[in-house]
Amino acid sequence: MYMDRRALERFGTELIVLATASVAASAVFGLWLYPLLDIPGAAPMPGRTLLVALLTWVLITRRGETFRDFGLGRPAWIWMTILLALAFLAAKLFVVQPLADVVIQALEMPAANRTVFDHVRGNSRALVAWLGAAWIVGGLAEEFIFRGYLMKRVAESLEGRAAGWAVAVIVQAALFGAMHAYLGRAGVVSATFAAMFYGLCFLLAKRSLWPVVLVHGAWDSLGFILLYLRGVPST
Repeated sequence: MYMDRRALERFGTELIVLATASVAASAVFGLWLYPLLDIPGAAPMPGRTLLVALLTWVLITRRGETFRDFGLGRPAWIWMTILLALAFLAAKLFVVQPLADVVIQALEMPAANRTVFDHVRGNSRALVAWLGAAWIVGGLAEEFIFRGYLMKRVAESLEGRAAGWAVAVIVQAALFGAMHAYLGRAGVVSATFAAMFYGLCFLLAKRSLWPVVLVHGAWDSLGFILLYLRGVPST
């Protein structure tokens, strides 16, 4: 496996900028804003994700790149994109998530800690807010950062070969899983499996992010809807 030193150096510089912004945002949210609003410090930080996505856009723009270069160009066939998304969603529902659950059970891990979302149960306003976050933050911003930007940069650093893309899938999955540490160990495992799957979907879709954006947004939305319904009284 060969490395493109110049691409690696540029990627390293960008990564330092993004990591610094992410740490700073985490400090602001976790140490100041969340306590001020009485939000648990372990709660997810969609604002941080949006900030990193915006900064990533600034960085790629400065290099003369566009969203199209990272899988967000206009899809050639809308219906094919939708059909791919449906196929990927079925695979996520009937293969990937059950497999993750088997691994979690085999490792005897406690269930994922979703108490930070308890306020969604039976709360229509919270549901609407989190559905918006599911599509804007989960579906679009996270896919742009992890599957679009990060995978492309890692693969470029390894001269864009097949092995480079394979490493890219693993790297982004590990980082994506770690980002979900607030869900506990089971949540990390589940998120890592999901990220591996999304990375493979990105490659299968010929590096178009749109089918993966649709799957990710739909999956997160389904989770919030189920949380909401379980909180509705049965009487």
